[in-house]
Amino acid sequence: MGNNNTRIPKSHTWFEQLPTEIILEIFDYLSCNDVMYTFFYLNERLNKLILQHECYLSLELPISNLMFSKNIFLEVASKIQSLNIIKNDSSISLKLFPNLKSIIMSSPYNLVEQQLESILKSDQFKKLHSLKIKCNELFFTPSFYDYSLNQVLLLQKVFNNKNSLNIFEYSSCIQSFSLKPINHLKLNLNLHSLILNLTQFMDLFFLIEYTPNLKYLNIKSNPPYEYHEQNQWLNNNKIKLKQFYLTFNDTMYGMNRFTARRIDFHQLINAITQFSSSLFCLSLNLIGCFITSSNDLPFNGIQLQQQFLQLMTQLKQFHLFAVLTQDRIDMKRILSTFQNEFWFNHNWIVGMHDKYLYTLPFHFDKFYDFIDFDYIYSSNPKILINNPKIWFNVKYIKFKKFNLDLLKLIKIHMPQLLVVSIDYFNDSENTEDLHIIQNKTNNMNIRLDRITTVHLTCGSLENEKQWLMNSLPNLKHLSLTHTELPLLKSELTFKLNEKIERLVIDGNLIVEQFGKRSYIYFSNLQDLQLKFDWKFSSDIYN
Repeated sequence: MGNNNTRIPKSHTWFEQLPTEIILEIFDYLSCNDVMYTFFYLNERLNKLILQHECYLSLELPISNLMFSKNIFLEVASKIQSLNIIKNDSSISLKLFPNLKSIIMSSPYNLVEQQLESILKSDQFKKLHSLKIKCNELFFTPSFYDYSLNQVLLLQKVFNNKNSLNIFEYSSCIQSFSLKPINHLKLNLNLHSLILNLTQFMDLFFLIEYTPNLKYLNIKSNPPYEYHEQNQWLNNNKIKLKQFYLTFNDTMYGMNRFTARRIDFHQLINAITQFSSSLFCLSLNLIGCFITSSNDLPFNGIQLQQQFLQLMTQLKQFHLFAVLTQDRIDMKRILSTFQNEFWFNHNWIVGMHDKYLYTLPFHFDKFYDFIDFDYIYSSNPKILINNPKIWFNVKYIKFKKFNLDLLKLIKIHMPQLLVVSIDYFNDSENTEDLHIIQNKTNNMNIRLDRITTVHLTCGSLENEKQWLMNSLPNLKHLSLTHTELPLLKSELTFKLNEKIERLVIDGNLIVEQFGKRSYIYFSNLQDLQLKFDWKFSSDIYN
């Protein structure tokens, strides 16, 4: 069976008498780790069932109960094909996994550079088909982590003809690739999928010179700004790219986002149309771009069609998300430019709210400045009524205004929602008695089970947002900006103590409040970030 030849006991339960199909159906609701740790030692039948299905041979290195986990590793290590590393643990060697095909390094702020280097220099790396280094930007505030990696070594190992990589992902939100002259990069004929977080968009064209068989490209970078010199990007039309997903950083979203330079759409169009003969899917997330006029791309559907989309002869799927900076816009006029034969024939429908323009169904995971579904308009209004999955992909929503009546609609229309960000609460709700709000919430009986993260700005947790906490049974991550903490003896304080694992506190006064009471607050914390003016008070260090 394994290195220790562990004897599998015979169990006598009703569960083991279930048909295999039903057991596999149950397994679908569990993580691979849960399946392995719960059922592997239960009996010989389940043991064999797990080992016969490759989908369960993908493990996440644990951060607790290490001794028990290592016993299982010794039994199944030779079968494991995919490994998810979420925390540095030098005691577990990759040599235990001779058939490893995929490594995922998630939440890399917990990892040390030496661990990544040991993987890159190991014999197992040459056999990998997939390497992914990433973190979930929905939950983390990366600027507070002191993290670095040897980018040169990583790129030299990936862009090399001595590995078997088909898929490489570097989507870390902590540190983007900032390319300098790098020597000794070589063609990698195996690579067909790249997901990269780059500092500069033009660096993309340096890297893909080494991936002639690339089919899938997903890039996040700063926007290409206006230049006076000619287009510097090389012609790469030899690459028969099929799918291109482009996101320009939305770090400008907030107080300073409108101080940015204008995006150079001409260079962007020239760069993308290099793949026009083969590209069938294009996604453009332009939320991080400075766009000033509704008469220009991409807010003019006729210009977007004539200057860009008509050149993409094989394009079948098109996704767009953008925002205008001007104060007043004519939403009806903008939508009318997307209501001609070209857009109808392709079945490409756009929607708008506030100053945001996007294709529908909504393809992206973040949705900004939302007030109500009644304030959303479309070039084809029927889609807002007839398509129940139009907002299915939304995982993060930032409310411009919020009230209790939205809870039920959010649960129905955005079932994948994980993160809620609220800057402003409806005045009528703010003036209501706290007990009335609580009773109203209880009567609605709404539970948003998937939401794990909440960002709040201003106000008080005690008086304004307790009703929200009562509706989120699985809340784990909390970010507070100038938001007062609850009273020490309140019921909310005890609930937060039990739930919150990651906490961000932003603002001098609230940081000071937390510092004086931290022995009471949030006793279950695993990660804490405090943001304040360095000159604000030396007492914070005492």
